[in-house]
Amino acid sequence: MRFFAAIGIMMGFASSTFAEQFADATINGTASVAAQVAVTAGTPLDFKNVTPGVAKTINFINGVTAGTITGSETTGHFFISKGANTQVTLEFTTLPTALVGTSSTLLIAYTAQLFKASTTPHPISNPTEGDKVTVSNALTTAPYYATDAFQLDLGGTVSPVDAQVAGTYQSEITLTATYN
Repeated sequence: MRFFAAIGIMMGFASSTFAEQFADATINGTASVAAQVAVTAGTPLDFKNVTPGVAKTINFINGVTAGTITGSETTGHFFISKGANTQVTLEFTTLPTALVGTSSTLLIAYTAQLFKASTTPHPISNPTEGDKVTVSNALTTAPYYATDAFQLDLGGTVSPVDAQVAGTYQSEITLTATYN
């Protein structure tokens, strides 16, 4: 019996010396949810008084570069907010080629730019309805990718004909921002 007891004790020591060695580690799964993307309408693109037969152009700083100046013209502005370091696509979902009056239309063409103080503006050449601009970490739009807020400035040119009917002309302009 002592013999079996000795073997049992030795087996116990043997099994403890050959026990499996293990190690483990733990990590956390984390995510930071970006701020909701939003577009807010600012000032409207307003040409004020336009003379029949004379094109009128408004630049990005409320300046009239062609046509009759009244002094109260305004560049259109949209304000975009988003999470910093996020990619967003801006789309002109409604950008009419004419402003609508009671009995006729007035042709309009647009210029646009992305703008943020202390940043080089990013021009958008001759935007039309359906045009998209992706704000990414690419070189030209990187400053707008890194920030959480910037604006889109909208200027343009209206081209009344010589026999343009007097009255107010207006159409909606819609900018949509989408994360991608």
